[in-house]
Amino acid sequence: MAEHDALTDLYNRSFFFEETHKMLATNPDMKFTFIRFDIEHFRNLNSYWGDEGGNQFLKYLAAGFRQIEEQYSHITYGRITADVFCLCIPSAEYNEDKILNNILIEINNYDSKTFIKPVLGVYEIQDNLAPVEKIYTRASAAAQRCKQIHTQYVCYFDEKMSVDEADEEEIISEMKEALETGQFIAYYQPKYSLKTDRMYGAEALVRWNHPEKGLIPPGKFIPIFEKNGFIKDLDQYMWNTVAHQIRIWIDLGYEPTPISVNISRVSINNPDIVEIMADIVKKNNIPASLLNLEITESAYMDNPEIMTDIVNNFKKNGFTVMMDDFGSGYSSLNTLKNIPVDVLKIDMKFIEGEDREGKGRIILSSVIRMAGWLGMPVIVEGVEEEYQSNFLRSMGCGYIQGYYYAKPMPVSEYEKIIRNQVKGIPEPFEEVKVKEDAAVLWTQDAKIQAIFDQVHFPSGVCTEDHGKIYPLLVNNAYIDKYGYGTSIIDPEEKNSLIKEEKQMQLLYRLLEKSFEEKTEAIESREEKDEKGNLIRTSGLVDYMFSINNQRVYFFAVIEQKQ
Repeated sequence: MAEHDALTDLYNRSFFFEETHKMLATNPDMKFTFIRFDIEHFRNLNSYWGDEGGNQFLKYLAAGFRQIEEQYSHITYGRITADVFCLCIPSAEYNEDKILNNILIEINNYDSKTFIKPVLGVYEIQDNLAPVEKIYTRASAAAQRCKQIHTQYVCYFDEKMSVDEADEEEIISEMKEALETGQFIAYYQPKYSLKTDRMYGAEALVRWNHPEKGLIPPGKFIPIFEKNGFIKDLDQYMWNTVAHQIRIWIDLGYEPTPISVNISRVSINNPDIVEIMADIVKKNNIPASLLNLEITESAYMDNPEIMTDIVNNFKKNGFTVMMDDFGSGYSSLNTLKNIPVDVLKIDMKFIEGEDREGKGRIILSSVIRMAGWLGMPVIVEGVEEEYQSNFLRSMGCGYIQGYYYAKPMPVSEYEKIIRNQVKGIPEPFEEVKVKEDAAVLWTQDAKIQAIFDQVHFPSGVCTEDHGKIYPLLVNNAYIDKYGYGTSIIDPEEKNSLIKEEKQMQLLYRLLEKSFEEKTEAIESREEKDEKGNLIRTSGLVDYMFSINNQRVYFFAVIEQKQ
């Protein structure tokens, strides 16, 4: 039991490392190759098959290792953890094609209908007396490279990884002292309202102010801290730092707007996370509403049920919760339906790259409108150019963050902004509150829909958003006359259902009149059809309410032969 893995009966991690060390030490003149093998996104397979099905697959893979044992003069193999297996064989007997093909054949024989990608990280051992743990780390680095390239199954440890490894070891050796001596500092990147061009708080971002190397960017050390667990200590240090700074601003008589802090995936799994955050705001005597919480989308996807409870508990304690990096991973609209976050954050990279058909822009525009109906403001970050800001403004985006408005800055520079900030700024996001009026649009029962469809003339509910008019609910008569389309009126695109300029102008006039007078607006015009019959067309529009700068109207088009 001390030497073997309970599920597969292969060597466990510690005994495999021990046996591998013995094999290498007793053959000092022989070159060996170390292979780390796992299945990419095995967690998804486990969800698909269930725990028992996943365990059966791991036992099947273990049996495959036993079958190849006699093919090599020297060999050790074992299960390290979960779906991670390792193998060490003489380099002279290593054949990439043979090993990979055997694995692919075995996987296909087990399940030919499911895409299962094996990942092999390979390291040719340079020093037989090196710690096996270090050898395993290098093979793992190679495997990680493979997972970044969808079409690649095998990757080898190279010199660049060696440099990265040396940098990682240096960072790990200095991290505790850096925390104890206050080398980690908070930079603040403001967020701005596109409607008012005013600042609505900022995001606190960590920087490492090294006494010899200067500022070290977070991309250098955050991934390492996430891997070794030190991110938990850094998270709590940052939360306390920011909360203390907010207290200082309040004592100085400023009116600070909320600062958001990041909660890593490691920290969010702490069962006491809600109590920890509540204690921090209590200890610093600040309102929880001034400390917003950013949690990455991937953390929500890991365990939606638990995350729902955590988010609800955060909100009960007065925190505003943001879903960070929405759209960058395995996004699910189901996540928005089930997890009650307050704000969506989307990175501008979501619509980068070749997009000749503008699909990314269409999706982003739709997400912004959809979030508005859910009462969720959207912050787009990574905005660096004026055209991006104008583009987001035209789509109805409420808030942006990025270099175009302001870079991350030290506390002294950020204080200059809040000192000069106009007092009495409304509560952030207050214009994006779902009104009760909107609920009727999405909760119609069968009877109401049946009555709606009994109306013989085209009618429905539409929304005007930055010059475009979109249908929200329409009846059968509307569909029979106009068919389906993404917009009733869109002067810039071909998919507008109304093509005639006169009809567009008529509807625009009615929309504007109804909104200004807050009552129904009716207008008629007469013209002859192809047979010479006089046709009277009447348009009726009645303004209902607004959500997130989107006006909502009832409309009807009535045609009568004279």
